Amino acid sequence: MPGIVFAILSGFFISLQNVLNATIGTVVSTWSTAMITQAVGATGALLLYVAFREPSFSTLKQVKTRYLFGGSFGAVVVATSVFAVTYVGAAMTNATMLLAQLATVIIIEMFGLFDMPKQPIARHQLLGLTVMVVGALLITL
Repeated sequence: MPGIVFAILSGFFISLQNVLNATIGTVVSTWSTAMITQAVGATGALLLYVAFREPSFSTLKQVKTRYLFGGSFGAVVVATSVFAVTYVGAAMTNATMLLAQLATVIIIEMFGLFDMPKQPIARHQLLGLTVMVVGALLITL
């Protein structure tokens, strides 16, 4: 149950972030918005790290170097969502982002990429994606 609650909170904050970033993007440039958002996010993460007394970084050397670049995708996420909200609105942006996330994760699991366990794609997953595509299209009407 905690996982579902955290997923709901994550979805809420991603949606809120998209709208707020798009608003910032109307005042400053898109890449400035991405930089500001990443800097504020890093500051927030640092404060939470200190507040919750997370374990030290000593185990960081156990992480494969290529995985340390995952956070850099955040700047691209912010910039592309600012563009998307501007062109198609927040609802369509979030619906499309969710579809892209699910499709990407299914592919990652199907091939066992990035050290994830291999999971065969199931018919119900394809059906779920199809229903979501229809839902996203209905949002545009």
